[in-house]
Amino acid sequence: MELLRNGWNAYWRRLWLNKEIPLTLINESLPVEQCPSCRKSYSRTLNKNVATKITAPDWDQKSAASIYVNPSQPSIAVVIFYGNDQLIFSSLHKCGKYLHFACDNIAERAPIKRKPSIRTQATSIVTKVLKDWAPGHLLIGTGDHDNPKFISKLNLPKVWEKIPMLSNSDLSTRVKRFELTAIQVARYQS
Repeated sequence: MELLRNGWNAYWRRLWLNKEIPLTLINESLPVEQCPSCRKSYSRTLNKNVATKITAPDWDQKSAASIYVNPSQPSIAVVIFYGNDQLIFSSLHKCGKYLHFACDNIAERAPIKRKPSIRTQATSIVTKVLKDWAPGHLLIGTGDHDNPKFISKLNLPKVWEKIPMLSNSDLSTRVKRFELTAIQVARYQS
């Protein structure tokens, strides 16, 4: 009976706060879920950025992703925005025999396979990020980071097949102006 009473109290509190908050009642312990790649346990607590994505009623209109493809080195920057707020900054670059993906709280290194091509493997990682975040608007730019050329499709240059690499700090300084351009274009599209 007490479980039922606590459930009703939680339901009315949810209505009082915001109808968009999902309500979940748990009547037993949940099993520990683990990441298939690193085998670490998932947290049952969502970070603020993921919570914003889940609860934003206008996510399709106000969210945007900007992708900067470095034409001279094997690196990509992906930035997700909600309105004027940057939710996530992530980068992907070739790091020796690995594809190194890093963002706010994740750093993963995936070994580069012989097939499919490294460009296809890198594109699939970026595609997965975009699928997970499902932004309403997408901007892809390449070339001069001060005045990028916008492109319609993520096509990685042949430099990905070569050996040089770019550090995360170099990449973050190159995309600062591109982020501002992405915000301006997203506002224009709204």
